[in-house]
Amino acid sequence: MTIKDRYAYKSIDVAKYIIMSANQKRIGINVTKVQKLLFICYGTWMALKEYRLTDERPQAWQYGPLFYNTWKELSTCNFSDINDCSLDGDVEENIYFQKLLDVVLNKFGDWNAAMLVNWSHKESSPWSITKNKPNFKWGDIINDDTVHKFFSKSFNPQ
Repeated sequence: MTIKDRYAYKSIDVAKYIIMSANQKRIGINVTKVQKLLFICYGTWMALKEYRLTDERPQAWQYGPLFYNTWKELSTCNFSDINDCSLDGDVEENIYFQKLLDVVLNKFGDWNAAMLVNWSHKESSPWSITKNKPNFKWGDIINDDTVHKFFSKSFNPQ
């Protein structure tokens, strides 16, 4: 399967919406956890829609999938300040994405960052497949087809 080369939103907007939603639901969130939840949303969206959720593709880093530019921007943010007023994109208007995020937060919201890192490192994960490729180096892009295949098989959001 070839994933269509298009996306729905900027990754920073999706990440901020995840943080805002976690804050509203009183779910503990940190920069590592938001990265893993963003990756789960990205993969689930791809499995259902067959195109990317975000403009930024995940990369394989030591602690799992990472949206590097989003990580860099979020590393200077105070997560408690992220609310409806601080969102720039229209991601909050997409009912389909809101439902998907609700499912992701219901399933993974109580997991801490270490549990999500371990989940993202399991043997059949896109991160693991990428990391085990010949000539791998930290920061390599995780292939969209690998993400699609994994999430199509392993996570049914219904």
